[in-house]
Amino acid sequence: VEFRDITSDLSLSYRLVPMGHVITWIHNHQKIYGINKNELKKMVQFVFDEIMPLFPSCEVSVSLVGVREMARLNQQFLHHSGATDVISFKYWQKNSKPKDIFSELIICPKVAKEQSKIYNNTFRQEILTYVVHGLLHAMGYDDYNVSTRKKMWRCQNRILKKFLA
Repeated sequence: VEFRDITSDLSLSYRLVPMGHVITWIHNHQKIYGINKNELKKMVQFVFDEIMPLFPSCEVSVSLVGVREMARLNQQFLHHSGATDVISFKYWQKNSKPKDIFSELIICPKVAKEQSKIYNNTFRQEILTYVVHGLLHAMGYDDYNVSTRKKMWRCQNRILKKFLA
């Protein structure tokens, strides 16, 4: 296995990350909704397995926050008012390869619960959708116009369907 040194902005620790490997942290900062951390880690790995070999290695932090915190972050970073479902940040590191992914996803379970009713999904499906959606944004997909949105949602739905099968 080929290794390379990285210093993660997300974990602030030093370690060797194998090429083609995914490191995932799950941080649950809310206490209202139960979250299956292992399933979220599996979903992150699954997304990268599906998209590989485009991205040789990655580190992902997934934080689950309450409505107030999500609204604050949404205003601070995207200049939108109110809570949203998922915010995705991609970081670049000095000496990293352009296709390495260092990403942070912020997910609001309360919004997921509300949206699951609207879209006739389970809470689990909605949370997993946000993980896939946020990671696709970190990989360069966007949904800002009709054509790119269709491409992104096709990929998102394919991954979700395969994972949930």
